[in-house]
Amino acid sequence: MRDGLMVVDADRHVIEPADLWQRYMPPDLRDKAPGWDFSRPRGGNFQFAGVPIPEPEWVADRTKLFETDRFAEAAERGYDVPSHFAAMDLEGIDLAVLFPSRGLLVPGVTEVAPQLIMAAARAYNDWLADFCRDGQGRLFGVGMLDLRDTAGAAAEAVRCVGELGHVGLFLRPNIVENRPLFDEKYEPLWATIAELDVPVCFHEGAKVRVPQVGPMELGNRWAFWHVCTHPHAQQIAMVALVMGGVLERHPSLRCAFLECGAGWLPYWMWRMDEHAEPRLWRYQSVGDVADLSLTPSEYVRRQCFVSIESDEEPGRHAVEALDGSNVVWASDYPHIDSTFPGAVDAFLGLDGLSTESKQKILADNPAAMYGNRVGEALEVLRGIGVDGRSSTGTDGETG
Repeated sequence: MRDGLMVVDADRHVIEPADLWQRYMPPDLRDKAPGWDFSRPRGGNFQFAGVPIPEPEWVADRTKLFETDRFAEAAERGYDVPSHFAAMDLEGIDLAVLFPSRGLLVPGVTEVAPQLIMAAARAYNDWLADFCRDGQGRLFGVGMLDLRDTAGAAAEAVRCVGELGHVGLFLRPNIVENRPLFDEKYEPLWATIAELDVPVCFHEGAKVRVPQVGPMELGNRWAFWHVCTHPHAQQIAMVALVMGGVLERHPSLRCAFLECGAGWLPYWMWRMDEHAEPRLWRYQSVGDVADLSLTPSEYVRRQCFVSIESDEEPGRHAVEALDGSNVVWASDYPHIDSTFPGAVDAFLGLDGLSTESKQKILADNPAAMYGNRVGEALEVLRGIGVDGRSSTGTDGETG
């Protein structure tokens, strides 16, 4: 709790141990498991079945990727559960939903069999469930999927929610196999996720081998690429899901677009609405826009969520456009663009947001997005009060 407000971190990251996939993948697949190739310069790089991710010219100094001065204590502990508790308590964060770091690269590979990618995703999901099991009801996981093995992804979605207890499902927004997200191949997966009543969370990551927005136009300049790829990939994904009719066909499917800011959303809603208007139909081919019963912006309000960054002043425009709903707060801890320490305070210091809106963004909206398990954990904490919660689990344990 911070300044009397409950706080849910809707997009926090684990730093997976480098040997995760060697330990959790089936023995007969471990020779192809994702891991580090330390024979390469500048600290080595991630590889999967012999394929480097990203390509060598994009490799940064991997020895310094996460271990900045701000996270030195957590890095020394290997970013374990107690280190998350210490950082959360410093910020006043009550609950956190966890996404991958090294695992962001796994669905970004090419030239690897789809079934092998899903095997690596299952291994990560198992490890994450074990990690959250030690989280005393304060840590929740989002399971990893990959679109190339659609049947395997649907089965893994069921396992993630039903057996492992994950509260959402993660996909990269990048197109694979030249199939947009409204491709009919994915319909069974969207139906499965909708029935599971958890969000599908789209999250960009580091430079990978699948197509991304930015690299071809901007060369090997990380800052230029990062400015573009995170919001633009999510904007493209939203167009596909909304104007491609996925949200029309699956009205209970919740979609989250994370680590891309929120300030762009009002313009994007307006632009999609404009291109769905009858006055523009004469410029469209038959079937350009799916047969929609609502305007695109109405689908966004009904089914889509975006995350606001701690110091994102333009994000207030999204909050206004959505009447305070559908926007969640995320720390991005412990990645380099996180504002830790002081991430919650930075958000609370944003101008133009009422206390009511801030509480919705910090707690009520993520509970609505992630569903019952997160909402129930919040209610438990509200019932016992912040002084009854202990990061050691000796008092007020919620799990």
